[in-house]
Amino acid sequence: MRTLVIGLVAAAALIGLAPAASAHAELLGTSPSNGEHLASSPSEIVLRFSEKVTPVRDGFSVLSGQGKKAVDAQGELVAGDSTRIRLPIPERLPDGVYSVTWRVVSADSHPVHGAFVFSVGTAQAAPLAGSGAEAGSDPVVGGVFWLFRLLGFGAVALLLGGVFFALVCWPAGQTDPRLRRIMKVSWWTATAATVGVLLLQGANSSGSSILSAVDPGQVLDTVGTNFGILVVLRLALLVLGAILLTRREIRPVVVTLVGLALVVTWSASGHAVAGDLVPFALAMDIAHLSAMSVWLGGLVVLVACVLWRGRKSPDTVALGRFSRVALIAVAVLAGTGVLMALREVGLAGLLSGSRYVTLVVFKAGALGLVLWLAAMSRTSVQRQLARPARKERTEAIVRLRRSVWSEAGIAVVVLGLTAALVATPPAELYSNQAEAAVVSGPFLSALALPGGDVQVWVSPASPGDNEIVVNVRDERGINRDVPEVSVTLTLPSGGIGPLPVPLSKTGRGQYVAARFTVPSRGTWRLSVRVRTTDLDATSVDADVPVS
Repeated sequence: MRTLVIGLVAAAALIGLAPAASAHAELLGTSPSNGEHLASSPSEIVLRFSEKVTPVRDGFSVLSGQGKKAVDAQGELVAGDSTRIRLPIPERLPDGVYSVTWRVVSADSHPVHGAFVFSVGTAQAAPLAGSGAEAGSDPVVGGVFWLFRLLGFGAVALLLGGVFFALVCWPAGQTDPRLRRIMKVSWWTATAATVGVLLLQGANSSGSSILSAVDPGQVLDTVGTNFGILVVLRLALLVLGAILLTRREIRPVVVTLVGLALVVTWSASGHAVAGDLVPFALAMDIAHLSAMSVWLGGLVVLVACVLWRGRKSPDTVALGRFSRVALIAVAVLAGTGVLMALREVGLAGLLSGSRYVTLVVFKAGALGLVLWLAAMSRTSVQRQLARPARKERTEAIVRLRRSVWSEAGIAVVVLGLTAALVATPPAELYSNQAEAAVVSGPFLSALALPGGDVQVWVSPASPGDNEIVVNVRDERGINRDVPEVSVTLTLPSGGIGPLPVPLSKTGRGQYVAARFTVPSRGTWRLSVRVRTTDLDATSVDADVPVS
């Protein structure tokens, strides 16, 4: 145990000195760059990311200044470089301002998206504020997807932990009917959750609705990715494991190898495969999930089978063995969790207060509480179990049941936090803009004004926080300064508004509301009032669909 602690401390020091990993892909640059002015039409658009990415089908668009599709853009990986995506431009773009929206999947299977603008010829556009990568998907799809991941985590952990408990701690209980029922329910739940994740990944990646989960094209796209291959492999391993466990003679070595392979399918599709120190991170993640499975699955079997009220006397040998195994498992769980958190956010990142760090702190606190409960209760219970008096042994068993139930409850909380950590970016992308999600896509329109126009951008045009950008331009499409610009939003069908939009001037003729909350879905009327002189003012309206 001392060697384990020394090893974990040394590894933590090394990882703490390393730069923080970014688990989601970041947009490092584009060609043309955001706001760049080109003398002539480009032949292609190239996006460069911080790690390997996978383009999403129909995840790219090039829109004109009037918000219409300029070309049929299909993103493809640059040959020999999975960190770059190119959009061929087959036909010449007329002079004007163009916006590019994109959506890709990171190496850790999470989708990211963003947008930027450029101009061609006589027109000129100001850079789009907040043009970096953002993480997000349809909120319904994201919620159901997280639920399936949670069920999958729990069922696989219960399945593997239950098998480990029967093979190592309680060999006499391998034929126990209650244990076999638990294993069957766990297997079916794990299989159903795995199928659900496979179907929902396409909708999660594309930002589409939950109805698109059964789209054959999206499912085939998912199966062709690393994530899809790992999920299909997980299904095959579950089937193989069921066959092995139904045999009369169970081979522990073979079952252990299948169990480890199941854990690998989880680890290899998450944060561990993105960023630096991938082999080390993968090993830590496998150890982390294996320890969780042993601990969580063992607790459930302990409560439901060994300490079952209908059993006259619990197997004290199994209790003693699992007590030692659980202590090691929780220690490994805590140690590897700290190491992975350090790798993801770095020492400085632990003080950032991000959502990811908050979840790590809660998880560490839950594990610390488990260690304290286990140490306090089991020491007392083991002493009383050694006494011959029947009454004292019965009281000790009752207290042990309560202690194990408390641990099991905390284990469920830890499981939920683990599933949430898997779905949370370790470093909030671009100043916590990760909560934005593209569902219907950003809104872009150019509204005519005397002597030019006003370009309006609303992203992601969905309920919640939105970025609103207003560019006042002259006849050549170049931003111009005016004395005053004001914007309001009104929902006529709902009787809401007008809501004033607080704008900040960020450049010549550009006004931005970085985080304006649109309260609900519907067709919102965006009214822009531009005062061009001390005496002249013009108001223009645009209908913005928010869904």
